[in-house]
Amino acid sequence: MECTMNYQNAAIFSDLDGTLLNTDHQVSAGNLAAIRRFTEAGGLFAIATGRPPVNARRVLADVPLNGWCVVMNGTMAYHYERNESFGAVEIPQKELSSLFAWVMEREPRVNVQICTADDLLFISDPAYEIRDFVDTHQPMRVTDLADSLKDPWLKALLCAPHELLEPVYAEAERRGLLEKVDLVYSADYYLEFLAKGVNKGRCLRMVREMPELSGRTIIAIGDYYNDLEVFREADIAVAVGNALPEVKAAAQYEAAHHNEDALADLIDRLIPSM
Repeated sequence: MECTMNYQNAAIFSDLDGTLLNTDHQVSAGNLAAIRRFTEAGGLFAIATGRPPVNARRVLADVPLNGWCVVMNGTMAYHYERNESFGAVEIPQKELSSLFAWVMEREPRVNVQICTADDLLFISDPAYEIRDFVDTHQPMRVTDLADSLKDPWLKALLCAPHELLEPVYAEAERRGLLEKVDLVYSADYYLEFLAKGVNKGRCLRMVREMPELSGRTIIAIGDYYNDLEVFREADIAVAVGNALPEVKAAAQYEAAHHNEDALADLIDRLIPSM
């Protein structure tokens, strides 16, 4: 579909997994073409994702990202064209390293990933790696807990079947860690550890103060619980067709399923009707 609408007053912040990316973790040709039309017509396109910048870039190699992005579930903002970041918040290493040592001893099937400013670190026993988790979080370096402590931690991500993550959540609560960090299920099989008060919405609130966003309508699109905070900070919230019922209830518009060019549907059908 050819779209001649002037998008100069719009900025899209898109979730990745379950939204922009299909089930093969790829950007469809239809979505890519629509995003290019949008940015070429003056729109700002950015992501609001739980992924770190280096990992997100791998799956978005051809996608024009011309605005400040929300990465690591709001741990910091990152601008791909400028290679600049701001607002990074650390998580407490001492308390969490003790918890993760407990996790890896009690239940080695739980994969533990640490995110620093520059690296993704896999600190679990590689014999228990979950292949899809490892494949979708490259580049990721295999190391150990002690080595991971050399640099500040910005986020931790645990991957396992939900029934294995629930005892971890309970143990974190028993240790009083919920007073120091926020625990977020970003998928049924992902448990994230973020600095207290950190979420996608908090980061978007900082980003929208940047001069290039002045006067633009902020449109957020997503599918999961961790998108609700960014919905609250956006001017317009859009849920994809595969979104959770709670996410759809919080949105003003519904786009197509993430396997059916949801971003193209937003750009070509929904935005012209807003």
